[in-house]
Amino acid sequence: FGSTCIVLVAPFLFDVVFGGKYAIGLAVLPCTITFCYWKAIASPIYNYLYCVERTRLMCSALVCGLVANVALNALLLPILGVLGAALGTAAGCAVNLASVLLFSVRLGFRMERGLFWFLFFPLVLVGGPVVAALSFGVLLCLMNKTTWVLTAEERAQLESVLQGFLSRLRPQAAASHDALS
Repeated sequence: FGSTCIVLVAPFLFDVVFGGKYAIGLAVLPCTITFCYWKAIASPIYNYLYCVERTRLMCSALVCGLVANVALNALLLPILGVLGAALGTAAGCAVNLASVLLFSVRLGFRMERGLFWFLFFPLVLVGGPVVAALSFGVLLCLMNKTTWVLTAEERAQLESVLQGFLSRLRPQAAASHDALS
């Protein structure tokens, strides 16, 4: 959701607020968001390797990602400039994520099929705001209406968390409305 919102707001932010001064920033934003997104997904999976006491594998995954990042940056930076650096960094992060997932699955980590949807979602951000918004809408529909992304139990958990969050917001909204009256 956050990634999609950033991509939707970015053209206004870069063109209007920044006055078009940072056009290259807008060009590399999808790669940057993808890198951050994949890094965030990898972090809890590192914990799995910690829990099964295989920190060397976690470090190996980090080294794989670092080697890929450095090699791709050396190759792409002279050709594409900052965009090459962003692409190389995102690809290095993908190598890191794939490595940590591979090691974890071999040690018993269960990958639900819904995780694949979330792993590949950042790739649609490159298509721009419209593609990102439509893809996010499709993902929400799939989450709500099918078991392709979330199991029935996961969907019930999510609904419970959302209801708890909304119930905390309602008393605050009512209190602020009473204060204004």
